[in-house]
Amino acid sequence: MGLVGEAMMRKRVRLLAGLTTLFLCLAVTASAQGPFDDVPDDHLFVDDVQWMSDNKITFGCNPPENTLYCPEDNTTRGQEAAFFHRFARS
Repeated sequence: MGLVGEAMMRKRVRLLAGLTTLFLCLAVTASAQGPFDDVPDDHLFVDDVQWMSDNKITFGCNPPENTLYCPEDNTTRGQEAAFFHRFARS
């Protein structure tokens, strides 16, 4: 492959990498509506999770980042007490 062919190949690779990055960014952005990355728009309880977050009843399950809600995890009695306490103050 000559210099011209190699330059065209590098351009194609950069273009493909850029398009892949764009696609992944759009996919991640479209998958979650609220503050938690693991609660997509079509989740059965998305509105309820959003309400709990908006009212500061829950902050997430992976401190200190708190980017996850862990919707399929069990809660402890301590976590439930925190939810009830925050709800009573809201």
